[in-house]
Amino acid sequence: MTVPQTADGVSVTIDGFEITVPKGTLVIRAAEQLGIQIPRFCDHPLLEPVGACRQCLVHIEGQPKPPASCTTVCTDGMVVRSQLTSPVAEKAQRGNLDLSLQVIGRAEAYSTVTVQSRVSGQLQSIAFTPGGHVHAGQMIAKIDPSLLQAQLDQSRGNVARDQAQLANAQAVLHRYEPLLAKGYVSKTDYDNYKANVGIYAAAVKADLEGSLDVGIVCAGV
Repeated sequence: MTVPQTADGVSVTIDGFEITVPKGTLVIRAAEQLGIQIPRFCDHPLLEPVGACRQCLVHIEGQPKPPASCTTVCTDGMVVRSQLTSPVAEKAQRGNLDLSLQVIGRAEAYSTVTVQSRVSGQLQSIAFTPGGHVHAGQMIAKIDPSLLQAQLDQSRGNVARDQAQLANAQAVLHRYEPLLAKGYVSKTDYDNYKANVGIYAAAVKADLEGSLDVGIVCAGV
């Protein structure tokens, strides 16, 4: 089949059909004139050709690799084979191509996980392989426990100190109860000693809870 000639044009053969098109015509446009549809994603007649999708690759005789038909200009005597007649073109359209895009910005993974540690310290070992799978409850890292042990010892010391102060405050309050009943001490003084008992009791409770938290963390380390 031969399409009527066009003045001041170039002759190109696509899938065995010869056509003459104006100089500067893209291969994909010449194929459209012949009714041959070459797959494409990024091509549009109103847009500048970019050849980004690599879906419109064709086989051109004499060229080592299939070029993009949306960016290739027809030349006189060119022989083109689309995916309809060329296994090379069909394979190229179905294959995977490695493309490198140079842009200004940063790349982010589709799915990410942020791990926040409950404590900080000197990292001693890592118990997982980067990029590997981990399970719930699995230890992933070990840190130096010496700092946490020092914090635990300090918490225990605070508990012992506040317990002693609480016991002393309770003893003083116990001595002042009969004195208050006989009117030897004022109600204000008695209330102050009673308030001290509550303060030391709250301090002991806070120390015990803090010591328990540090102890749990130390056991996990």
